[in-house]
Amino acid sequence: MARIFCSPILPFNDSLLNALFKSNDLVKEVGNVIDNLTTSDQERLEAKKALKEVVSDISIISNNESYNKFGIPVYSDIIKDKGPVGGIYTGLYHSTTQLNFCISCDVPMISSDFILWLLKRSGNASITLPMYKDKVHQMIGIYSKQVLSNFKESTEKEHLKLSQVNKDMACEIIDIEKEYANFDELIFSNINTKNELISITNESKH
Repeated sequence: MARIFCSPILPFNDSLLNALFKSNDLVKEVGNVIDNLTTSDQERLEAKKALKEVVSDISIISNNESYNKFGIPVYSDIIKDKGPVGGIYTGLYHSTTQLNFCISCDVPMISSDFILWLLKRSGNASITLPMYKDKVHQMIGIYSKQVLSNFKESTEKEHLKLSQVNKDMACEIIDIEKEYANFDELIFSNINTKNELISITNESKH
């Protein structure tokens, strides 16, 4: 599975948070790109332009070289076959910023408002993860560059259960239903096919 790493432009301020990303079209587009769903070149160009207003860098962590065609840097795992732990290690290794937003490619309904809120909410935590209905979403979160060495060690020592790695680093877990005012359960929908994307997109319009 591909992972998308975004390095936020810092510091954030209220005007930036309120002005950017008024819809979740961008996040849907990123999911479309990674899953090879049909989108126009114009839509892709607009999505990348909008994302660049908030982040300084976007990268895809994947061993699939075909993703290079989207004009976004693609980094293969530094140590192959180590799952999400190895993927996050690779993303942090190539990142040039302190804070990094990590998201798996199969949750395209995550809204832009939520991403920006989570970035602002992360504060000084080394890892910030959302929780919904007692489930912690390990692959939707803010990962600080300062945990690079921890992920390197975990990858090399075959400690590959991401939830345990994050727990060992005392990650901050946020109960989204209690803290996020604009919460919508659809944002955590897992989507793996074009038909699922169409179905959930139609549902979100009602």
